[in-house]
Amino acid sequence: MIEEIWKDDSKHDVYYKKIVSLLKRELAKNPKDIIALTNLGGAYCDTGRHKEAKVLLKKAIELGSKDKNTFFNLGVALMNTQAQKEAKKYFAKSAKLTENELTYEAYIDFQGY
Repeated sequence: MIEEIWKDDSKHDVYYKKIVSLLKRELAKNPKDIIALTNLGGAYCDTGRHKEAKVLLKKAIELGSKDKNTFFNLGVALMNTQAQKEAKKYFAKSAKLTENELTYEAYIDFQGY
């Protein structure tokens, strides 16, 4: 669905609602699912819910995530909650890691900062 949003922005609201709903349902069954935490954190970043994203992504890291996208998405959440110095640390960590093919990188416009 994320790829479809990039192709057709008119699907943004509907698809993100579905994404969030599916991931919340998965986390209700398995609250320690690092992939679901990373993807829900990314979805929250992409919909402006950065404080909520920060909590989920930190939890994924506490649970042992070594996924590039977990760290990158946390950097995005931190950049958008006025914690730029801390965000840079997570972006640097993410650059040293490999992404999990089941997760995705949240959107950020670095030129906007």
